[in-house]
Amino acid sequence: MKFNPASSQLYIGDAHNELFILDSTFQLKANIRTPSPPGDIDFTKSGGARLLTIGSIIPSDQKQGQLIPLNKSNTFSKIYLALFTLLQVTSMVIKKKTW
Repeated sequence: MKFNPASSQLYIGDAHNELFILDSTFQLKANIRTPSPPGDIDFTKSGGARLLTIGSIIPSDQKQGQLIPLNKSNTFSKIYLALFTLLQVTSMVIKKKTW
């Protein structure tokens, strides 16, 4: 949970890979689906944010967390979404390939 004083919005992440954004009257302004549970968020001077996800909630040594840029409208940048999709597909292909 983190408060953005510049926008007076409260950001709340949950274990079900979602980020909720509430306004100053606690009304839901946005619900963003994330690749894994949100762990922290950092607000930039330009009005955007960087969301840190933790990967798996179950303790492990796997490096699955990500630092994801959000734009001013609290959505993933188009470049990030394209790269994330490409990496997911590539990962599935590599896992199925037998060497």
